[in-house]
Amino acid sequence: MNEGKKRFDHHAWDARLEQAIDQAIKGLRQQDTIRSDTESTNTNELTQNILELPAIINLQKVFTQHPTLNSNIDSEGASASFNYLLPHVAIEYSLRFFLLYMIDNYREFDGHKATEDLNRLLTDGNNQCLNAVEIQVFSGARFMSPICITPFTYLTRFDADFRAHYNISEELWCRHIEQTDPKHAPNMQKDCSALIRKIRWGPFVRGASILEGSSKRYLDYFGNSVTLDLLSVFNQSALVNHATFFRFEDWMHRLAPSIRRGIDQLTYDTKFDMSMVPMEGETLRQFEECISDWKKFCVSDLDRSRLEIALRRIAGSFSRSGQSTIEDQIVDNAIAMEILFDLRSSELKYKLRTRYARFFGVNGSDRMKRFEDMGKFYDTRSIVVHGPRGKKDAALMKMEHLRNQLAFGRGAAGETFFKILQSGRLPNWDEFVIRC
Repeated sequence: MNEGKKRFDHHAWDARLEQAIDQAIKGLRQQDTIRSDTESTNTNELTQNILELPAIINLQKVFTQHPTLNSNIDSEGASASFNYLLPHVAIEYSLRFFLLYMIDNYREFDGHKATEDLNRLLTDGNNQCLNAVEIQVFSGARFMSPICITPFTYLTRFDADFRAHYNISEELWCRHIEQTDPKHAPNMQKDCSALIRKIRWGPFVRGASILEGSSKRYLDYFGNSVTLDLLSVFNQSALVNHATFFRFEDWMHRLAPSIRRGIDQLTYDTKFDMSMVPMEGETLRQFEECISDWKKFCVSDLDRSRLEIALRRIAGSFSRSGQSTIEDQIVDNAIAMEILFDLRSSELKYKLRTRYARFFGVNGSDRMKRFEDMGKFYDTRSIVVHGPRGKKDAALMKMEHLRNQLAFGRGAAGETFFKILQSGRLPNWDEFVIRC
C-alpha cells in the first residue's frame, strides 16, 4: 500500500504539478508580451497583475493540494505562506510570490526541471538535508594545516585554492580588499584564514533547530563567536573579521527568494591587522586540545553559560582598540575573573586574591606574589570603575601603569579560563581554598 501511495505521489501528482508549472511559465511569457505593449511603469501594479494570472492561481491550487505538501502549507485564502529556515533566520513568504519567483527563474527550462528541483527542495529540505556553507574570513592567525572543530566546522587557510574550491571570485575578493585596506591588500591575499561551517536548512521547519541530534549540540557549543573567541584568548591576540560568504548550490538559488535577495553577498566590518600568529606544530596541537576540552566541558558541566560569558569578556578585551578603551579592557578581564572565581558577595578583593593564589601558586612565596599582584590589579579595576580619589589613585591611572595591569589581567584571566576548562568543571571555591 505504501508503494502504491509512493507511485501515486511521484507520478500522477508530479505530472499534474509539472503541467501546472508549464502553464504558469507560458502565462508569464504571454504577460511579458502584454507588458512590452503597455506604457505602464507601476511595478507594484504589474506584479499584482501577474500574481492574479489564472495560471499562477491554478499552480498555487495544485501546489497546496499535493499530498506530500498540504500538511505543511497554510492554504487559507490570502494568508497562504511558504516557510524557510535559512542559516540565520526563519523567513515566511507569500506562497504565490514564491511560486511566481520560481517560475520566473525557470523560463529557460520547463515544468519538468522545475518540478524535479522543487521535489528535491521539499523532500530533502523537509528533512533538513539541504547543505549550505558559511565562510567567515578573518586575520590574526595563519593556519598551516586545517583543524577540525566539529564534523560540520573547521578552520583553514583562505588561499586561492580554497576560494576556487568554493567558487569565490578572485575579482570579488581582490576588489573587496582593495576597498577595505589598500595598504595591506598584498598581505590579505595570503595571510587570511577562514572558519567554515556546513549548515543544513530547508522549508517547513518553523521553530526547529538548523541541526539535529549530535550536530545540534555541536552547533550550540561551537557557534562562530565561541570558536573565534577560543582562538583569540588562546593566542592572546585580536582576530579581525573581514567578510562572510554563504555558498548554496545553483538549483537552490533558483528556488529560494531570500538567497537572491542578499544572503549570498559579501560583507566586512574591520580593517586588516598585521599581527599574525602561525598555527602549526605544537601550537596547533595545543589548540586542538583546547577544542577537545571545550567539548568535554560542554557535555558535563551545567555552568557552560558562565564560562562562555567569561570567554567573551576576555576575547572582547583584545578586540577593543585605542587608548581610550584600555580602561574597558581592564574591566572586561576583571568581570571574567569575577565569574571564573565565583565572586558574588562581600570581600571580593580578598576572595579573588586568595583563590587565584591558591589555584596557581606552587609554593608559599609564589602564592604570596600572586596574592599581591592580583591585589594591585583589583585596585586598578576599582579606580577605573569608581574614579580616582587623590594623587595616589591618579598615579594609577597613568597609561604605562594601565598597560601593565591590562597585560597582567589578560594573562591571569586567560590562564584561569584554560585551567578550569581542562579540569572539566567550575570549582567549588570555598571547598577548594579550605582543602588547599
